[in-house]
Amino acid sequence: GSYSDRRYIAFIMQPAADTNLVDFLQQCTPAEYPTLSRLFGCLTSAIHYLHGKYVRHRDIFSQNVLVHNGEVKLTDFGNSYNWSTSNKRTTRDRIPINEEYAAPEVARGILKNEYSDLWSLGVVFLEMATTLLGKTKAEFDEFLRD
Repeated sequence: GSYSDRRYIAFIMQPAADTNLVDFLQQCTPAEYPTLSRLFGCLTSAIHYLHGKYVRHRDIFSQNVLVHNGEVKLTDFGNSYNWSTSNKRTTRDRIPINEEYAAPEVARGILKNEYSDLWSLGVVFLEMATTLLGKTKAEFDEFLRD
């Protein structure tokens, strides 16, 4: 639904998600491990779909993955890149990055393509696997620092 007054227009919608992946992983119990395991395939399918449509997300990290009723939604396409009209899938552009998830070529600002999304997705997968192994985010962060 929606409504408006003299100053505002408001939309009334259902929440898009219950939480993001970061919070889901922190609260995940062993009873939810089968759901978490299924999310690997869901995220892989989402990225495969995007790349099949000639779109790079370029900002994949756990906070941009929403979780709702055991399903995931990839969000925040503000930095995405569509190469369908230019056929220029490899670029050298500079965008804001999340260093923990950035592929080496993205962090260095050199040529990059859709494989950079796969690197970021791999870091998300490491976080998910860490939870499945019964480890915490702090242990994961310590592992990355070493």
